[in-house]
Amino acid sequence: MSKYVLEMDGISKFFPGVKALQDVSLKVKAGEVHCLMGENGAGKSTIINILAGLIEMDEGKILIDERQVHINKPHDAYANGISFIFQELSVVNALTVEENMTLGFESSHAGIVDKKENIQRVKDILSKLDIDISYNSIVKDLSVCQKQMMLIAKALSQHSKIIVMDEPTASLTNKETHELFKMIKHLKEEGVTFLYVSHRFEDIFKIGDRITVFRDGKNAGELIVKDTCEEEIIRSMVGRDIEDTFPKRHHSISETVLKVENLCAHELIKDVSFELKRGQVIGVSGLAGAGKTELARALFGDNPITSGEITLKGRKIELKNPKDAISNGIALLPEERRTQGIVGKMTVRENISLVISKRISKWSIISKRSDQQLAKKYIKDINIKTPSSEQQIRLLSGGNQQKAIIGKWLATEADVFLLDEPTRGIDIGAKSEIYEIINNLTKIGKAVLLFSSELPELLGICDEIMIMCNGRLAGTINGKEANQVEIMKLSVGGF
Repeated sequence: MSKYVLEMDGISKFFPGVKALQDVSLKVKAGEVHCLMGENGAGKSTIINILAGLIEMDEGKILIDERQVHINKPHDAYANGISFIFQELSVVNALTVEENMTLGFESSHAGIVDKKENIQRVKDILSKLDIDISYNSIVKDLSVCQKQMMLIAKALSQHSKIIVMDEPTASLTNKETHELFKMIKHLKEEGVTFLYVSHRFEDIFKIGDRITVFRDGKNAGELIVKDTCEEEIIRSMVGRDIEDTFPKRHHSISETVLKVENLCAHELIKDVSFELKRGQVIGVSGLAGAGKTELARALFGDNPITSGEITLKGRKIELKNPKDAISNGIALLPEERRTQGIVGKMTVRENISLVISKRISKWSIISKRSDQQLAKKYIKDINIKTPSSEQQIRLLSGGNQQKAIIGKWLATEADVFLLDEPTRGIDIGAKSEIYEIINNLTKIGKAVLLFSSELPELLGICDEIMIMCNGRLAGTINGKEANQVEIMKLSVGGF
């Protein structure tokens, strides 16, 4: 019998103008956590979508336990014992845990659903996996981690032997990540195989056994986790060493552009005050629930401000809605780029000109020439990798979607950029490019508030770091003097 539970051999996939995969292979052993890594656009999502039956391969074959299988639709993947937990979780929030776990696989007799049997089935698997979730809980009330555990339980209840997970810890706290890894290790001991897609090196070294690296739609290496290091993985991913992940900044910081005094907003933000200058990057740190995103949304007019004053370029302003923020030169790159930052079915060109469509219109008709010139400029200036400006933006990698959002706001000539988790879910090469864009923003006199849960990122590029705790500003540290211990101390309420 083959030592591989899954083999994808000679897989190629071509899209108009793009060779997404070229003769790639992936071999996964039974009972291992096999990690799939590569830059955005390297082909990871394409091969996962082929395995899931969401797109068809042009060349190649798939084997499960040495038996060639044909996966043309999602049901074929499930029938072959493969389940998927995507970054955008496939749950029905309005239904119960039991209803979600049995959806499409209900026990029935004579065409009538056996509710009692379904409930018992769900209770048994939750108990076996020691998952502390009630079968009758409404899914919308669960945390992201609990939803993921529910989906793992659902996969095992359907006798899946391979579980594919795409960036599973992207929205989890450290405690939730620990709980998830504990479950994965337990299931691995029972022979369950995991194909684990992630950009997070910390995850890979904690949970992984082997790594397959893709680069530009081709195999770039296979590594054993215990025998490799971060530098070797990066070299395989990008084809070079990245010595300066965080670019050095030598330009000056000038006058105050944004002054916030005693700001209270939402139900969480209380008495927040700070000043942001041109050419400056101020980081905003804090644990989950500390109020980072709520503050960003308040400064963009998307969370009601109940008291306090905001002064922009020496003039007091009111931010009652995002339109007020945009007209005053404030831009937001939101935490959830897919649902809040882009319009997925529109083109790259249409997304870039979305906010300023009136400016390039005459008699309510958008100037095609101006529209195309604008898209061309920002695709070139910030290196958006796309076959053309007419590509649907949902088809771009996460890093290139982020760059297109930044291009959209550059087109508005904004002065203040609110960047909420700008590098979440993107690879090391794309991160480096985002940091360079931030650096270039400050070079031309823009001011940046960087809301991030990644401490190395904050320490690497910020002039100052504000730490939030329970909706309040717990302290501000000079970027050159900051360290992770001091930030964490303030994050948990220490002074």
